[in-house]
Amino acid sequence: MTERDSLEEELEVLSLELRRLPTPMPPEAVVSRVRRLAHLELAGRADERLNHLVLVFLLVFSWTVSLFAFLAVRLVSGESLFGSATGPTLSWSVATFVSAWISGAAVLVLLGFHVRKERRLA
Repeated sequence: MTERDSLEEELEVLSLELRRLPTPMPPEAVVSRVRRLAHLELAGRADERLNHLVLVFLLVFSWTVSLFAFLAVRLVSGESLFGSATGPTLSWSVATFVSAWISGAAVLVLLGFHVRKERRLA
């Protein structure tokens, strides 16, 4: 038997003995801390998704309320709902309607910036 064959045989025996050794386990404190951090991370992600859904809902809600408020002001003022109108009521209702839609669009743009920033950090 050559020296190389004997070395390979010794290495094979050594590898078998190493496989029989028990695997070291991390301390319980480390395991519990990692689990707690994982739960916090998952809860944070779920919270972010919920925040985005709430913001989108509020945006659509504000646009819908502004549309119905515009129509309600037109109805209360005695003017036709979809016809042409004049007077101070029209200017106030248009101003309210436009400001609600512009602020909603601004929220949408800010939400887009926030989502892009989060994706860049992740």
